[in-house]
Amino acid sequence: MSVAVQTREEFLAERQGYLGASDMAAILGVDLYRTALDVYNEKLGLVLPFAGNQHTERGIRLESLAAERYTELTGRKLRRKNQPLVHADHSFLVGHVDRVAVGDKRIVEIKCPSMGSYRKIQREGFPASWIAQLQWYLFLSGYPAGEWVLFCADQFDLITFDVQADPSLHQAMLERAVEFWNRHIIPRVPPLPVDADKPKIEFQKVGGVIVKRDDPQFAEAAELLRDAYSLKAESDELMRLAKTRMKEVVEGEFGKYEGAGVRLSYYLSAGHKSFDKKRLAAEHPEIDLSQYENQGMPFEVFKPFFLGEQ
Repeated sequence: MSVAVQTREEFLAERQGYLGASDMAAILGVDLYRTALDVYNEKLGLVLPFAGNQHTERGIRLESLAAERYTELTGRKLRRKNQPLVHADHSFLVGHVDRVAVGDKRIVEIKCPSMGSYRKIQREGFPASWIAQLQWYLFLSGYPAGEWVLFCADQFDLITFDVQADPSLHQAMLERAVEFWNRHIIPRVPPLPVDADKPKIEFQKVGGVIVKRDDPQFAEAAELLRDAYSLKAESDELMRLAKTRMKEVVEGEFGKYEGAGVRLSYYLSAGHKSFDKKRLAAEHPEIDLSQYENQGMPFEVFKPFFLGEQ
């Protein structure tokens, strides 16, 4: 007996008819990249839903390998759960879980991030959006516990995080989800846009001359700094891709645009004027330009150079 395989396009179209785990994170205001207004626009077909990128593709391709590694390390077998979780009283509340443990009421979600993101989560814990996602699955399934599996292919390393069901949180999620559906989706009334807080990484600034350090404290700080710059590079690349995509969407037309909680000004700015000191000195060597220079206040310089990969 053959089982019909749902295409990515069919899955995205089907998502318009219900609220899933990632939608709940946005509705609750804990998603760094989507807001409740984004969810509204996607459900009503006003914008195209997120169709994935190289990071989601990496996760899809590595998920099976991560599941195998998990079983090797824990002895706990996993199976895919093809049928979605659906709330008994509200059919528009749905969840698609990765896997469940065989012989145990335990939902197992797998993430396969880049090495930089992997290290960041090791230090700081899981993002609130991921926590909301797994709690949503525990709520819909009624399972008492779940587990996050984090797999880093670059290091072939795997760590797990146990999560216990939180009934009080589940009740709050249910109330917010039903309210959002009945107040906004059904009557087609958009919610107010909400800006999510952006993640920040702070560094302790140090000064001095070059000193050779081989102590564990410096090694730990160096690893943190390397990871931070790796994350920044990923962020810069994501920003470049986002700007390029937006320019494609507006077809390169200058103007002011507003939608999905974003107001965009896209125009050609006049170049900045600058003072050509070298030209002035060449044409008027009799002028002592140093008498017109101002001495600024001292400032700190922080420039790391990464001498190869560890």
